[in-house]
Amino acid sequence: MSVKEVEDPSLYGAVVSDTEGKVLKYVDRPKEFISNQINAGVYLFKNTVLDRIVAAPSSLELHVLPLLVKEGLLHSVAVDGVWMDVGLPHNYLIGVQLYLEYLSVK
Repeated sequence: MSVKEVEDPSLYGAVVSDTEGKVLKYVDRPKEFISNQINAGVYLFKNTVLDRIVAAPSSLELHVLPLLVKEGLLHSVAVDGVWMDVGLPHNYLIGVQLYLEYLSVK
């Protein structure tokens, strides 16, 4: 799981990791501060993790990630650089615009 430091983690999934990157705690949209590290939304999973996703309405953040933390199988890697929540339509458009500007300069 990629993680990013933000000012207000209450809008995202907060992540507490040890010095080796093992995720000790993950809380989606925490009501109380536990960490300023958040789930940045990029994952590298073994194929077996896909077996944990049930064929019913479910959420990776609410169902799968907490289970992986409980089993001690989730690790984090901090990402540098620009990060944006492109799950919000306004931010998505800004992200596309920034990416197109980047490509035009390249």
